[in-house]
Amino acid sequence: MSLSRRQFLHMLAILASQGGARFPAYARTNTHWGRVLSSVATPSALSTNSPIEILGGRGDHFITHWGTLPQLALQPMPHYSSSGRNFAVVQGDVVQVTSTHAPLYQYASYHSPFRSTLGHGGILHAVDQLTDEDESWIQVADVNHEPLGWSPVEHWARWEDIPKLGMVGKERWILDPSAHRIQLQDGTHTLATFPVNHPHDLSRGMFTLALAPLGGYTLADRIGVPCLGELKTPLKPYLVHGVYWHHDFGRGHALPTLEVSIEASHWLRATLHHLSNIEVV
Repeated sequence: MSLSRRQFLHMLAILASQGGARFPAYARTNTHWGRVLSSVATPSALSTNSPIEILGGRGDHFITHWGTLPQLALQPMPHYSSSGRNFAVVQGDVVQVTSTHAPLYQYASYHSPFRSTLGHGGILHAVDQLTDEDESWIQVADVNHEPLGWSPVEHWARWEDIPKLGMVGKERWILDPSAHRIQLQDGTHTLATFPVNHPHDLSRGMFTLALAPLGGYTLADRIGVPCLGELKTPLKPYLVHGVYWHHDFGRGHALPTLEVSIEASHWLRATLHHLSNIEVV
């Protein structure tokens, strides 16, 4: 999808009239879903990783068919399908988790040793596939294409880019630690705003974000982290990545990482240039 200058200016006028928006309208899905997280209280009928339709928002809560739930109760899922998919992989395909979660086993069998679970939005590389009458499995690998295990293909889909926002002026990326947010501005207009978790010791200045290759990163004990790249500051680099394991945005932490939502990481991947400057104010 591409936008003409007329379409872009029309969208800009809409955003300006609304006082800005969290994302450009076409970077969001029509129906939002969330997966239940285990770290918060939800109705007893809802188990961890259950999909819930998000009908709207009210303050720091989501409105659902189960009532009003805290935002921390759900990890939003912008590309969810409950029907599952079946596709043939090509070795080296970048694949993403499109269901609530994807289990990972040592072999292509539920009876083999369990390895890990990736939440919605996890990204790995597909290096092999096994299909029989009952099931299709893909072997997934890290950024170096080293195999990590096998997972049922129904939880996965090929990586799909979000359409890139065409600029008419000079864009400016601003990270405001006091507000825990990143903004994309074009002149005096704010085109996108989204929350970010950041280190307590993040210093002010103009820094370069160098994009990393797509998919397959490991962070601590988590695999398939959707890494965007490194924010290079004079003291140390900060890894910028999406998170599929929580929705607790708007806080500082001690880790040398900048955390954004899965939706934001997808949109940033499609919008940022190979080298971009981010101003920390």
